[in-house]
Amino acid sequence: MKKMWTLALAALLVAGLAFSATAATFKIGDADFGIAGQVRLNAGYQVTDKGDVAPGVSDSETDFALKHPGNSRLSVWSKYDNVTGFIEMGFKEGNVLETRHAFLTYDMGGGNSLLIGQTYSALANHFAEQEMNGSLSLFGFGNLYSGRVPMIRYIKKGDNYTLNLEIENTDSADLDIDPAPGNEFITDEITPALVGSLEYRTGGLSLTPSFLVQQYELKANAAGYDDERVFAYAVALDAVYKFDSGIQLDGEVWYGENTAIFADAFDMVRGSSFGAPEYEADGSVNDIASYGGWLQVSVPIDPGVVHVGGGYQEADVDNRGSASSMERYSAFVSYSYWVTSQFLVQPEVLYLDYGDSANEADYGSDTFYGVHFRYCF
Repeated sequence: MKKMWTLALAALLVAGLAFSATAATFKIGDADFGIAGQVRLNAGYQVTDKGDVAPGVSDSETDFALKHPGNSRLSVWSKYDNVTGFIEMGFKEGNVLETRHAFLTYDMGGGNSLLIGQTYSALANHFAEQEMNGSLSLFGFGNLYSGRVPMIRYIKKGDNYTLNLEIENTDSADLDIDPAPGNEFITDEITPALVGSLEYRTGGLSLTPSFLVQQYELKANAAGYDDERVFAYAVALDAVYKFDSGIQLDGEVWYGENTAIFADAFDMVRGSSFGAPEYEADGSVNDIASYGGWLQVSVPIDPGVVHVGGGYQEADVDNRGSASSMERYSAFVSYSYWVTSQFLVQPEVLYLDYGDSANEADYGSDTFYGVHFRYCF
């Protein structure tokens, strides 16, 4: 089935070049509707350095893959009077269908609107133009990504700013916050997450500070440990600057405590204890700080754009082993070329270093050489 799905995507990608419309719009009664989507496909090599492995086990491997990266999507929107609805379904690897976005917005006038449903969190909501490794945009390697979550969001738009204030239902997380095997903890939300961002635009510059705060309870499933309350938060600053020459700089920096509880990016990378709270010897919880960021420069080189970037992040470890911190970093270079207004081809080289464990064991690295294909309709 997996091969059939990949071949079907490839066929759609090629066949789609014959179409000229980028989306279908129509009316039903007084309501406007639209349908759009994307078909994505990655082809290339993944060279894996497994780091420290058991004696006799191969410490490296090279794989070629032609596969769906897990983020093709189909979306439908509808607008009636002051209400707009949007639903987007995603097609994940393994023939799994997921709801990416599903929300309603109500335009209250005067630049004020209300959004109810599931979409991207306002925290650090800016991504690098990086596509290999499942189009993860440096998630977990400098990019603080907290996912698409249910929320109620108030939006205020002015001439040069956009304010977002929202309460979110963040995903619960299974956290291994004790060195002993099996001592995992599940987080329960005590309060909804309070999240906000303010995008300010002037000339070619855009600055967007954002924050998240929330209180959780750690539910122990190991003998000898008590349930504990913890406070998690993060602050971030995203920035974009476009020069008159067309060169563009994009970046993000962030800092937080106990970020592993709400940051989906940390669940996507091996070494899941990164940024998770820890237990002290007396049984109390130690709040763990983490920080990082990423930077990208985009240079137009006719007929496409070269993107060069990378990211870095670090987290305290304290009581988990001999090391005092864990770190990860990444680097990539790509060339995005729109063959038509709908069809993108993007060759890319991506390097991901997973750093070391709390006991200073090498987690290894991955290097990707490949091409990302995308057809939009």
